[in-house]
Amino acid sequence: MAECLDRLDDLDILEEVENEYRPMHRIERDRQNPFEEYDEEEFCLRYRFRKDSVLDLLNEIRAEIEHATDRNNAVPGVLQFLITLRYLATEVF
Repeated sequence: MAECLDRLDDLDILEEVENEYRPMHRIERDRQNPFEEYDEEEFCLRYRFRKDSVLDLLNEIRAEIEHATDRNNAVPGVLQFLITLRYLATEVF
């Protein structure tokens, strides 16, 4: 009987260890599309460029900033570029 209780204790410990080291679920983030989110005036105020100008610039550099894969939920090149423009527009660097 004591051996059976020891095995139950071992199973309890094993369950605790498995629960502690179980991988966390991925968190899906809502990445809004600023081209759709903002009208032309808001977009210009936020990024200091018009939408068509940003698209032209983006077409020039797209090959350098796009990832070859979607693994690990990489930030899309368009958002990388807009984040950079936003940072530069704030003039706090």
